[in-house]
Amino acid sequence: MSAVIVATVGLLGLAALLRIDNLRNILLAQVVPTTLQIAPAQGAQGQTLKVTVTATSLRLTDASILHFGPGIEVLDSHHTSQTALAAHIEIMAGTPGGFRRVWVSTPGAQTAIDDSAQGAFKVVAGYLHRKVKLVNSIRPI
Repeated sequence: MSAVIVATVGLLGLAALLRIDNLRNILLAQVVPTTLQIAPAQGAQGQTLKVTVTATSLRLTDASILHFGPGIEVLDSHHTSQTALAAHIEIMAGTPGGFRRVWVSTPGAQTAIDDSAQGAFKVVAGYLHRKVKLVNSIRPI
């Protein structure tokens, strides 16, 4: 009887592994490396700017969601064509500088991640805004 139980557990375990493996394959098949072009391709810490993202191998909709990762908030976005999104983004002041990967997810379709070597978007150092006192006149000492 114990051999039958082991055989049954073994078959159930194998069936579970096959389901997990199939799920992994389905999830991985949905993520597609894609050439994403972003204009402008960089922004400064503390800056809010409009960007356009284009990809030739995607079909984008108003439901497509643009992601820049931690420290960059997408304030709004909309598709301007089947292959382009326009978005307003805000780069938080404390966001680390450097390149980052950008990805676009569309419900019911593929998620595309940029296939560039470093990342398609670069965060650069922010600019400090200081009050400057203007000199109205100069008097000799």
